[in-house]
Amino acid sequence: YKKWEMELNFEIGKKEKTILIIKRNSFNGKLTYSENGIQKKLRSAVNIGTHINFKLTNNYEFEVGNNEKHKIEIKHKRPLLLAGFRPQSFEIKINGEIKKEYKGY
Repeated sequence: YKKWEMELNFEIGKKEKTILIIKRNSFNGKLTYSENGIQKKLRSAVNIGTHINFKLTNNYEFEVGNNEKHKIEIKHKRPLLLAGFRPQSFEIKINGEIKKEYKGY
């Protein structure tokens, strides 16, 4: 099942280290992140909006860290036709700076 999963890892912070892992399962559309091992959902596999979505770009924003806060922004772009069978693009910004661009399933 690794073929279906995107996993991006980041270590953030100077005084307070935060391990951020962003995962997406292209088979069921589930998008999650974990902050120091605590997993949180951005898109659920059981939500109908995950599977039927007319927007080509979805944006997600959240904060991580306790004393040292970091703003995380994820821009997810999908192709217009047959999106489930074609590579999708992700841009991850941390505190307004692009840290990773990913294209794949």
